[in-house]
Amino acid sequence: MKRNEYIHNVKKAKVLMIITSVLSLLVCGSSDNSEEGYVKLYNTANNSPAIYLTIDEDFATSDDDVEVTYSAVPYGDALSYRQVDTGTYSFELAWQDGGSSDSADLTTVYADNITVSGDTVQLIVMNEDVLSPSVMIYNIDIILKA
Repeated sequence: MKRNEYIHNVKKAKVLMIITSVLSLLVCGSSDNSEEGYVKLYNTANNSPAIYLTIDEDFATSDDDVEVTYSAVPYGDALSYRQVDTGTYSFELAWQDGGSSDSADLTTVYADNITVSGDTVQLIVMNEDVLSPSVMIYNIDIILKA
């Protein structure tokens, strides 16, 4: 029982450290363009392989202006900040099942929508079991230093 509490507290501490780091780094500067925001993936699912984040306007069509699969994020790591135009997108979290990292060749473990707003970071945190992950999205305002 105490081991589970310890693991749970360590996970919470990691998430808080990442959020604090995001805020600390973004206080020093930001884009002057409020038409862009950022996404960041943090993988805390300890039984997961490296996880890919794919952002798409619509997974049902192939003629999107935006369809990006970012590099894989292993357990305990976070994706660098990725600049994205404001808007609502579909996103998928997936692992590589073969030799290709094309979104169609990945095994999806979670899919949802995300709204990217100007001068914000959408921090996507995947935790618990990779086969049925708990995914939290934090909307963090970028604080501009005066």
